[in-house]
Amino acid sequence: HTGFPRTATAMPWASRTAERGAARPMFARCEGLAVRGLLPVLDSSGLVAEAVAAGARDVQIRLKGLSPAEVAAEVRAAQEACAAAGARLWVNDFWREAVKVGAYGVHMGQEDLAVLTDGSAAAWSELGQLAASGLRLGISTHTYGELAAALAVRPSYISIGPVFATRSKAVTAAAAGPASTAAGASALVPPKGLEGVASWRSLIPPDVPLVAIGGISVHQAPAVIAAGADGLAVISAVVSAPDRAAAVREWLSLWPRR
Repeated sequence: HTGFPRTATAMPWASRTAERGAARPMFARCEGLAVRGLLPVLDSSGLVAEAVAAGARDVQIRLKGLSPAEVAAEVRAAQEACAAAGARLWVNDFWREAVKVGAYGVHMGQEDLAVLTDGSAAAWSELGQLAASGLRLGISTHTYGELAAALAVRPSYISIGPVFATRSKAVTAAAAGPASTAAGASALVPPKGLEGVASWRSLIPPDVPLVAIGGISVHQAPAVIAAGADGLAVISAVVSAPDRAAAVREWLSLWPRR
């Protein structure tokens, strides 16, 4: 045994079958500064419009508890706001709606990724459709097993979290790999810390941005960036701020040359 991988070239990927692992899809790359900066995670098209008006160039819309018609309307309105501002919209989970409106990308958690990589011909076909659409794909990861599952589909960016303790959401991960994610078995994930960010950065290809999320304050952000994060995803730091536009501008000031 030579120890755990420390480089992207040594990091394995994990697929359900050898056949799928030998024919991995590859998603479009993130051009320029895409997700290499602030990525607010917002729950309405109205908040998306506020964020891009304040200068955010990447935003993620994460919709919960809405009907299919409401989801479609919110995604459409969010894309219109982003297009008008010259910003990039990332849609959480609802990839078909993202394709329909011409969004820049989609973000998936491990549960949704597991559905598209369950080894069935139908799932493989859907994954191929998503990759062929030109939509960029970001994937949440919390453990090395989840990172290996994400690398199997060669995504556009990878997210790591939680970096620090967070109250925005309870973070869980598969208890025993991707198959357990599909089965619903999970365990709470401890904070990854700056060491985790640095480790992830060394294990993913250099052309794949690393986005850090979870409990990051604007004061802690420089250390997270220095550890290897290309982008920072924030939820309550913007949504719960007394002045959301000012909060967006403060976070954007972390990248003054952009």
